[in-house]
Amino acid sequence: MADKPKLGYGEQLVTRLDSRGNVVYSVQKISGRTFAESDTTKGYTTDAPLMMLTLAQMDIPQTWMRTWCTLVGFQQMSGKAPRRAPLGMVKTTHRDISAASGVSRTYVGESLLFFNEIGWLRTARRSVYQLNPFLTFAGSSADQEAAQDVWVAEVPEFLMPGPEYATAWRKERREDQRAVAKAANVVLLGSAKTETNEMPAASKSKVRAVRSA
Repeated sequence: MADKPKLGYGEQLVTRLDSRGNVVYSVQKISGRTFAESDTTKGYTTDAPLMMLTLAQMDIPQTWMRTWCTLVGFQQMSGKAPRRAPLGMVKTTHRDISAASGVSRTYVGESLLFFNEIGWLRTARRSVYQLNPFLTFAGSSADQEAAQDVWVAEVPEFLMPGPEYATAWRKERREDQRAVAKAANVVLLGSAKTETNEMPAASKSKVRAVRSA
């Protein structure tokens, strides 16, 4: 293996495999790439070094990590996977992701919601997702720039969360879910009470059973 070339200011090392499977190194200018930083990490986001550092430091459930890695893997198979999609897009379903990652569809849905809210992916249309092309991409630099233009038109900003963010997000979401469920139960109990007053005695036991549940 040849020695890695030296990098100057504003340059990055890019690797690829040639037709014989040998690793080939080249140097590219970083100009035109996006620089992002969080409280704990910073760097150019091309080729996902910042994304991987952020993932490593975020306290996220294993199910989220597996879901994200599966989506990145699906993106790298663009054009070869059974569910084809334009380069930079992932055409898949919760069922596909669940089967590939071993994560239940409930947690797949939670994962997609989280990564959507922090701007790491977006839903282009039903069952078609675009992963943030400033964080990960499959294709040439020209393809990536085109994907970035599409992304910026839809998602102008994205987050690089700190270690505590995911835990706080999940706690807040579950509190919201409990509040919604509680409100729904109050409406149900109110409706049941009205119906109880109007229903014959033979039916009241069923209503009480629903209320006690």
